[in-house]
Amino acid sequence: MIISRIERDSLSDVYLAIDGSSFPHDIPALCYQLSEALKLSRSPSISDVDAGVARLEASVPGLDSARVHIGSAVEDLRAAWSGEAAEIGRGALVRVGDDLVELAGGVRNEIAVGMAHLRQTTKASAATVDNARARMIRAFSLTPQLRRYVPGEAAAARYAALFALVKTEAKQGIQLVLGAYADFDQASLRFIDHARRAVKGVTTR
Repeated sequence: MIISRIERDSLSDVYLAIDGSSFPHDIPALCYQLSEALKLSRSPSISDVDAGVARLEASVPGLDSARVHIGSAVEDLRAAWSGEAAEIGRGALVRVGDDLVELAGGVRNEIAVGMAHLRQTTKASAATVDNARARMIRAFSLTPQLRRYVPGEAAAARYAALFALVKTEAKQGIQLVLGAYADFDQASLRFIDHARRAVKGVTTR
């Protein structure tokens, strides 16, 4: 699942709202914003892209096999056919074979390398988001108790401390989520660069 810029900006806005909240007037607002943070905090996923790249990686042996067959065909033409037409035909097959070599190399050296890093980063980012959500869920479980505060009661200091705890946990959870998203973005851009280099290696021949 790709996290949209709108969702990220919304999560940043929630962070700012929580950061600016104060006891006791903003108890309802803190509880609401924490619930919004939980709704917006989702683990990144590359399942769709991963499946496509996996199929591409699986095609490399076929590309290698096709290159071998093309090489055999060139030799067969050289032995059985001569003249200008034969040279043109052999030249075309050689170019196709070279393109297959370039494509297979691009998949191995660029796409596979970039995807390996993206898979690893996505797994780590998803784990960070899951841990952050668990932290915020624990904080949210304290909000019913916080909502029981009545202005002027003797236990105001205890409620203020509870408010501060929920606020801190919410802020730190959101920061972890946004950091995970930033890592995921960097890995995604890196994979795109690898893919572009692989394509360029074929198209500029």
